[in-house]
Amino acid sequence: WDLSEDFTVAASNVITTLAFGKEYEKSSAELQRLHGCLNEIVSLWGSPWISALDSFPLLRKLPNPPFSRLLKEVARRDDIIRTHLDEYKMQAPSKTSEEAIAITSALLNGLGKPQDTTQGVVLTDTHVHMATVDLLIGGTETTAAWLSWTVAFLLH
Repeated sequence: WDLSEDFTVAASNVITTLAFGKEYEKSSAELQRLHGCLNEIVSLWGSPWISALDSFPLLRKLPNPPFSRLLKEVARRDDIIRTHLDEYKMQAPSKTSEEAIAITSALLNGLGKPQDTTQGVVLTDTHVHMATVDLLIGGTETTAAWLSWTVAFLLH
């Protein structure tokens, strides 16, 4: 019985709750779509064909099916995240709602405001988008892997 799938879905759900203040059912189509996309990106990222591109960037000019699939999945991921962020912006959560304490709320409140007065750095939509992506991919995979290893260690 493989618990890694359950751990990944559970971790993904926790991260979406932190990011968007929105919890999904395990069988939710939206959560499954996000989970499937993230899994595909992580599995493609480990491909030797993708790793070779780091050492030899000129290989990007040659046909590379795993790289093409990775680009499609990244575009799909970006569409999913953009949809979530757009929905979140439209809802304009009240200060008492669960969504108002989400990380995305804090990030969106900082949009357009200078973050570093010495260099005039301004938080943009791209920053918010990529911070959300980092939360989802980094938080989901590391947490799920940690849970799997913990169970394996305890069983051993």
